[in-house]
Amino acid sequence: MRIFTRRFFRLFSAAIVTLSLLPAGQASAVVLNSNKDVPKSQRFLDYVGSLQLANVIYPLGVEQDRKSGLKKDCADRYVVHPISLLLLTPIDFPEDRQNPVKGSWIYRYSLTRCGESKIYNAMIFADEAGGTPKAQAFYPGTSAAHPMLIYDAMPIAISTAMVQCGSTDIEDVEVFDLHLDKLPYDIGEGENLVKGAWNETWTFKVRGKQVEVPITFTPNPRKGKPLFMINTK
Repeated sequence: MRIFTRRFFRLFSAAIVTLSLLPAGQASAVVLNSNKDVPKSQRFLDYVGSLQLANVIYPLGVEQDRKSGLKKDCADRYVVHPISLLLLTPIDFPEDRQNPVKGSWIYRYSLTRCGESKIYNAMIFADEAGGTPKAQAFYPGTSAAHPMLIYDAMPIAISTAMVQCGSTDIEDVEVFDLHLDKLPYDIGEGENLVKGAWNETWTFKVRGKQVEVPITFTPNPRKGKPLFMINTK
């Protein structure tokens, strides 16, 4: 059994919690209102790292891997390893239910087959009746940006990739990977000091060709969503 060290990446009030696969403890009601509450609930951490939830994620990852064209000649079964979670909306996990009845979160995991791994993300939505949660594929990779920030930056990044390849049809574009290049760092000094900027490289496939789009994210001095800048050559 693989053990993941629990730690936190605090970026703009959003905490990404790494998962620890530990034996399940006694069931108790869980209410999580923010990411700060997540590490206090071993029951929820056990749940998101369970085989039950891995089975929900598995078909999503397999389908994304198929689209990416990785290891086409490999006959081995995929293995899912949970990595982290990011709470999106508050969680309500009653004592007498096997699944949460409210809440949503981003589930980050690696999918491994024939010695090759790729990191994917999925949005998980609790079922109000307490049934198996619904899962929706999100953009792959290790981006540190909040999903809403990714949605804001994505159209410009796609347009940049299309221009680089001379494409005019958005149907030609596939998001292949959002990669965190550099953890938060400081820019400038003195009164011009900006803390918490970070760099990413977003990779797209345009007509089968891989195109990299570098992006710099910086905190907004007006306390709004972080700003982003596409770094073109």
